[in-house]
Amino acid sequence: MKKRVRKKQLKRIQNGSLEDIISLYKRAVKKNNYDLRYEAIDAMASDREYGEIDNNVRDILLKELMQGDDYISSIIVDDLNDIYDENIVSYCLDNLQNEDFFRKLVSAEYLGRHHKTEAIPTLKKLLSDSDDYVKVQAIEAMGRIGDIEVVPLLLDKLNHTEDDFLKSAYFAALYNLQGDIVWLAKLTEILRSQDTMAQNRAANRLVQLTEGSVYYSEILTALAKQIQVETNETQKEELKQVYSELKAYGNAERKQNKAY
Repeated sequence: MKKRVRKKQLKRIQNGSLEDIISLYKRAVKKNNYDLRYEAIDAMASDREYGEIDNNVRDILLKELMQGDDYISSIIVDDLNDIYDENIVSYCLDNLQNEDFFRKLVSAEYLGRHHKTEAIPTLKKLLSDSDDYVKVQAIEAMGRIGDIEVVPLLLDKLNHTEDDFLKSAYFAALYNLQGDIVWLAKLTEILRSQDTMAQNRAANRLVQLTEGSVYYSEILTALAKQIQVETNETQKEELKQVYSELKAYGNAERKQNKAY
């Protein structure tokens, strides 16, 4: 039976120093307390400055990564997405075709983010995966890697899909690879899709790809129209949040430009 994390221990993880968290982690390992070990690992991996990591924490997390626990390993890769490490690259390359769904997802995202061209042959295979989320991560990873040799394959796959969720990934990837704003226009059209997952994906990718500068007014207009007609309250709130973030970014950009 798994041992539970006591409230006092959880509070110490949430409010304690890095030394406190490492101490709790070591105690969890010694006492074979899986839940406490997981909470400490997640805190060490996520509670840090972007792009920076303590050397002791890195050693602990890499050791855990190699021990083979599906869930903990996947959480570590997901949380360390901004940290480049050859050990994580090796892990991700080995797990791109793992049976575990989450392992494939985080591995594809990590390899795409760090532009690992050696992942492309396996990412191509994942375009035929049974899960659409895995396909989307594989598509977008190839777009981030930046090898234009995959463009014909992505175009061919795009021409054979009617799924707006997948289309949003193809449009984002092709924009990354070609820089043609026609793909941003097509992403904007997805905001009017009946598929709420596709809408949300397209909206987030537009914010990410344009950074409030390219096609800015058109995206805001399309988002505003979709918010008006959206009947799913959860989705409406998500779109409102994206709209607010994008508008705030644009306002900040204009103020900065005036300052110069």
